[in-house]
Amino acid sequence: MSKSNVLASIVVAAIVAFIASSVWYGIIFAGVWRTLAPGASHPIGIGEMGAQFVRNLVVAAVLLRVIGLTGSVTLPRAVGVGILCWFGFQAMAIAGSVIHESYPLALYAIHTGDALVTTLLMSFVFGLWPKRAIRTDR
Repeated sequence: MSKSNVLASIVVAAIVAFIASSVWYGIIFAGVWRTLAPGASHPIGIGEMGAQFVRNLVVAAVLLRVIGLTGSVTLPRAVGVGILCWFGFQAMAIAGSVIHESYPLALYAIHTGDALVTTLLMSFVFGLWPKRAIRTDR
């Protein structure tokens, strides 16, 4: 396993997720999201975009590790792990805002939808990437 190959897969997955989120929030749900989200009316700055990309790198690195630890190196199994991680962690974490902060359900759907799409895309990248990039030793 090459460290550069692992890093490349993480960076590619983070870039794919970044582009998908940009389309999700900037084009598909731009009007609704800006109306519902507090503070979303301001233009998104370089710092915010950079922080989001770093966040994507962290999510991609952890997802790749979970896929490796579970031995889920085929496309269907990698996607299955992605769905479980999305539902168990991302969708449930955002649900806390609905439960405790009166977060609008439409905003929950927008955010969890983006999380599902980006997690699935990352899972696809890892499921299709040459298997030597995925560390499966425990």
